[in-house]
Amino acid sequence: MAKQKSQKSLVFDKFLFGFIGLAGWLLLLLWIGTDHGVTAWNPDLLWILPAHLPLVFLLKNKAQQPWIKHYLNASLLLILASFLIGCATLYFQKPYIIGLQAWWLMLGMIMRLNRLKTLLIPK
Repeated sequence: MAKQKSQKSLVFDKFLFGFIGLAGWLLLLLWIGTDHGVTAWNPDLLWILPAHLPLVFLLKNKAQQPWIKHYLNASLLLILASFLIGCATLYFQKPYIIGLQAWWLMLGMIMRLNRLKTLLIPK
């Protein structure tokens, strides 16, 4: 039963990180390839990582991937740092870096990355 639950969780994580990765690639291509003012120097790329898309396809065999621990830790730190910076800018009444609508997504990403870490990395 636990194996089936962890398998469903892994499928959900692949879908979630695939969607976030696609959004990251779209945002990156709009920033680099076009002259849109709203996508230039967009700090949302700190948590909508385009690197999540290739991660989805590389999560096949967890025993053969020692780099996964480093990637997940780096992603967690980057998302947590951008979340804290966003909170600090809102606290000091400056124009905030990351919009309020993205905060719940960032917290969800932190929780799912931590869950993925517990599923994939043996103790």
